[in-house]
Amino acid sequence: MPDLWTIVGALNALTPLGLAGGLAFIIYHLTSKKGAVRGISENHLSGLPEMNATLRRIEESAKRQETTLIDIRDGTNYLKGRISGG
Repeated sequence: MPDLWTIVGALNALTPLGLAGGLAFIIYHLTSKKGAVRGISENHLSGLPEMNATLRRIEESAKRQETTLIDIRDGTNYLKGRISGG
């Protein structure tokens, strides 16, 4: 942060044209670092097919478990009915 204040102080001491040129130079350097931006832009939504497949497997597993629980409940109700003489 002290480096930033040094740069701002130096630009403040310049003429308006020098200030504009200095700020343009700083903005150019900030926007020219495209390595991080490229890494993010090339990686967008790349994992969605795997996520979709995983979610489908989870949903299918949940449906199978739900069916199993319903079967267990029905079996339990049948046994209760048989025990109570129904």
